[in-house]
Amino acid sequence: MRTCLLILLGLPFTALAGDPPSHGLSNDVTGPVQTTRTEQLLNRQIRDSQPGDELSLELFVDTQKRLAESFRRPIPDDLRESTRQKK
Repeated sequence: MRTCLLILLGLPFTALAGDPPSHGLSNDVTGPVQTTRTEQLLNRQIRDSQPGDELSLELFVDTQKRLAESFRRPIPDDLRESTRQKK
């Protein structure tokens, strides 16, 4: 009986002795956050960009107009059906 009690009291300490797993929530809470490859590329792009590397205003406006126009077209019933008007 005494041995069982000592084992039960000692189990939590054995769980705390090991390293946290490298997956799941415990890594996010206890370990350092690792940056993903995508985040590294975006950070490098931010770091290496020069003023004027952004899209021109004309290109941005044109893109927004074309995107807005695509939402005005009805969704076709069949994927083979074109949504563009034939001229």
